[in-house]
Amino acid sequence: MERRVLVLEKSLHQRKVLKRKLDMMVSARIVTLGEEDIISVCSEFQPSHVIIYLNDMAYDDMTTLYDVLKVAGVDDHKIILLGTLEECQEFKKKKTMDEMIEIRRPVSICNFLLSIRDILNCDGEEEICMDVYKRNILVIDDNPISLKSMKRWLEDTFSVSIVNSGRMALKFLEKKEADLILMDYVMPDMDGKETLRRIRDNKKTKNIPVFFLTGVNDNEQVAEVMKLNTQGYFLKTTQKEEVVAAIANFLDVL
Repeated sequence: MERRVLVLEKSLHQRKVLKRKLDMMVSARIVTLGEEDIISVCSEFQPSHVIIYLNDMAYDDMTTLYDVLKVAGVDDHKIILLGTLEECQEFKKKKTMDEMIEIRRPVSICNFLLSIRDILNCDGEEEICMDVYKRNILVIDDNPISLKSMKRWLEDTFSVSIVNSGRMALKFLEKKEADLILMDYVMPDMDGKETLRRIRDNKKTKNIPVFFLTGVNDNEQVAEVMKLNTQGYFLKTTQKEEVVAAIANFLDVL
């Protein structure tokens, strides 16, 4: 019997990689909440299991989603929750869902795939964890020296594109994809804060992880950066090995 896995998510930035990996074991489909009629998707796709990625999902969204899945005929034992202990407890609040399977987040993509293989009794091999796919990194910086240096640092591990302004970045993202963005915080014309706002306001790009680059080790500026909807920041004085390792680790965790 063919195993069909439906993944429901709201903010999954490793969508492309996860889909490609799951397809090595099962027939997979990933749906972003609010973009498709889940009942219609379940009727058409007939999933054997539904994985719910709970990151960034409010309790009201969880409750509505559960009710929709019940209407679609998805039994509790076919639901796999991917979340922290608190997220799973929140989802299961006020409901009896003992048959649901839970996979704790954060988890590496490799360990997640091995868990799915075991849960579904798939014939997957260990090579599902070997990832030769180079993630696409977009670097935005108005300083040509910093831009070229960052490209040189990253290009052995990732596929790297560079642009020298926020406006150029927005034009780039209209036509091409990025798995992660490294962006200078202080830029003329359109600074990092405004560029980030426009990225988050765009349905196509809103979930791309963004790290700021800042040349100033200033507590006030760092505090401003961390208030924004971003995944973090790097000082431009940070060493190459630390930057590469941090990005690689981030992109490998669900």
